[in-house]
Amino acid sequence: VEAVGTVSNATLRQTGRQHEFGLKVSLLEGRATAQAVYFDIAQTNFAFPNPARATDPLAPPFAFSDLTSKGWELEFAVQALDELTIVGNVTNFRIRDPLGIRQRSAADTAWALLVRYDYRRFGWRGLSTFVGVDYLGERPGDATSGFTAASTAGNVIVNQPSFYLQ
Repeated sequence: VEAVGTVSNATLRQTGRQHEFGLKVSLLEGRATAQAVYFDIAQTNFAFPNPARATDPLAPPFAFSDLTSKGWELEFAVQALDELTIVGNVTNFRIRDPLGIRQRSAADTAWALLVRYDYRRFGWRGLSTFVGVDYLGERPGDATSGFTAASTAGNVIVNQPSFYLQ
């Protein structure tokens, strides 16, 4: 993947790399399926607010670096009975900038479970009950950049998100 953009009359190239693989199994004559996926994605020249701008108003407004994301996901679906279906997933996802800062609104973990019961056994064709629950882990509520005022040349302290959504 490659995109070209212009920043301050200079051409900036963005390239990306994506490695992804997965495995899918089907059991019980197709009544149960499961799949596992792993991914590792990198993007070069990711634009973020330039931390140097905090002390130098003439510094360029954006700095550029690499952004990576990697993780895995497990998904499953089971038709336990003719009337009962269970679907779920679990995700572990890590997206960080080069300074190790989490990206806004990106949770490291998530999972969901859905159970469906179909009342066709009782002659009520088309009537079903669904019950579901999902979880989205802690995620930064704001985008951060730069360094704290307490930073020195020998001890750089990176700004962290000011709040997290639960």
